[in-house]
Amino acid sequence: MPEISVVIPVYNAEPYLRDCLDSVLSQSFTDWEALCVDSYSKDASYDILQEYAAKDARIRVFRNDKDGVCQARNVGLDNASGVFLMFVDSDDFIHPRYMEIMRGAMIRENADIVQARHVRVPHDAKFADVPQTDPSPACETQTDAMRKIFTKAPCPFNQKHDSWVNIWKKLYRASAMNGLRFSPELFNEDDADYSLFSELAAKKKVWIDSVLYFYRENPNSITRKLNIERYCRSCSNRIPLWHERLMNDARFAADLRPLLIQKQTRDAYRMLVRKALKRGGSQDLLNEMQNKLARYESQGMIDRKYLNFGGKTVFAAFMRKRFRLAKCLLRIGF
Repeated sequence: MPEISVVIPVYNAEPYLRDCLDSVLSQSFTDWEALCVDSYSKDASYDILQEYAAKDARIRVFRNDKDGVCQARNVGLDNASGVFLMFVDSDDFIHPRYMEIMRGAMIRENADIVQARHVRVPHDAKFADVPQTDPSPACETQTDAMRKIFTKAPCPFNQKHDSWVNIWKKLYRASAMNGLRFSPELFNEDDADYSLFSELAAKKKVWIDSVLYFYRENPNSITRKLNIERYCRSCSNRIPLWHERLMNDARFAADLRPLLIQKQTRDAYRMLVRKALKRGGSQDLLNEMQNKLARYESQGMIDRKYLNFGGKTVFAAFMRKRFRLAKCLLRIGF
């Protein structure tokens, strides 16, 4: 059994895939397996994976015949056998000591999640262009970690308050995750969903003050090609899913429950109202989002009292299906 399982979803990553795989092969810690899941790429990605797998038995290649990166990651998780889990996107790369440093902190602190820092690099950056690091850990309990998510409290080492969302740049203890999987219905929210419930499952988290993950600014990345219809439907699916799962989970502290409703309300306004209006969502989409928000509000999942004056004004117009007025309000700065 390898100690670390690395899950790498792959789709049309030919220009960057070798850098990604080379960064895994160059790790100072060597007891790992890489589960590379190709979603029937239209370029040479699958051939590159086969080439690397033929050279190193630690690289295992799978095909994913379902839609979405979360399904590909689930295929990797279904076949992972490591004590620890980690994720790397196929257009990114990691520091040569990533596994060594993260695993060392995990074992020393008896933690369930270790999170490092990341840096964005140009699309043409090469694996060799990495600085050295000098890590120092900061530890927090599950309650502290969850509270940061819902209060936007400062994170260690000046990391952004939303840095918890990223599933990459983390190492997870597999046994603590207890079979956690990605939710296919959350196409655009799959990272946030897995991250939230992994933080809920972890009794202790360690932050590492080191840049160990290199996030490539890829102009062809799926995150840069927003399909507003799919995006809004994915985000709207998250609201009832999180509400039901968290409100019925004894591990979720009682004092965080009002903060969940506050966060869901603000996220719903930002993602389902503002973005749908600004990105030219169709009339059918706007009606669908209005109907869903009306249902969520009536069921206590969201509450417009958590919006500021401008947000309440736009939201009120949207909920009365006065979409043109809502757009005008946004245009003049509400």
